[in-house]
Amino acid sequence: MTASSEGLGRRVSRVENDVTAIYEILGDISTVQGDHGVLLEAMQHKLDAHDARFDAIDARLDAHDARFDAVDTSLTEVLRRLPEG
Repeated sequence: MTASSEGLGRRVSRVENDVTAIYEILGDISTVQGDHGVLLEAMQHKLDAHDARFDAIDARLDAHDARFDAVDTSLTEVLRRLPEG
């Protein structure tokens, strides 16, 4: 083998090693992405549960608001009927 063919052989070997390393890294990245996907899905379920809970709280607050409006209307009527002075 000549010096140039030995150098070429080393370069080819280095490129093959680099390609193998790149595939290993891509495999690791794929695994991490899969893990992150599972975590994001779990977080989404939790957010959906919180969203439903906040909707229920919002509905309760709307009901309280309506009740206070009715009380306010009643008190306004009572004050209107009271004699002045």
